[in-house]
Amino acid sequence: MASYIDQFSAESLLVIKKPPVEAPTIVPFATGGENNFLEDRFVCFAYRYQYADGEFSATSQFSSPAFTSGTFRFSLGSYLNEGMLNTTNAVTISYNTGGPLVKSIELLFKEYNDPTIKVIESLNKLDLGLANNDTATYVFENQKIFTISLAGCSCIQLNRS
Repeated sequence: MASYIDQFSAESLLVIKKPPVEAPTIVPFATGGENNFLEDRFVCFAYRYQYADGEFSATSQFSSPAFTSGTFRFSLGSYLNEGMLNTTNAVTISYNTGGPLVKSIELLFKEYNDPTIKVIESLNKLDLGLANNDTATYVFENQKIFTISLAGCSCIQLNRS
């Protein structure tokens, strides 16, 4: 980081800091596990930054759904394509770690047709030794309980008199 007389960079004074510019890249893959959270879901991934002042950035764009269908199997009994299940049960997520003002990264996901954004994990850059403006990876598997991101909610209270 450049040396400044007053110890402030121009970016640290901005009201709106740099958000993630692009969606994370994803690589779905199959593991030997039996559980498959992704089996019948179209899950998309995103991330956002938390800055030193505690504020959050806007959410990045969402990735395309992590879904790799099986082979076509038409069932005469149900008239459904029973091969339309995800053959992968894990995803490698690659994301940008952000600049020096970013202290942690929240990895997010949502189902394609659901507006509810869920937090996979909050990753502290210092604890993980993540460099600035670098690409890092995270393996998503379905063995966690996820919380809902309040950034995805817009709460409006109406006063009725």
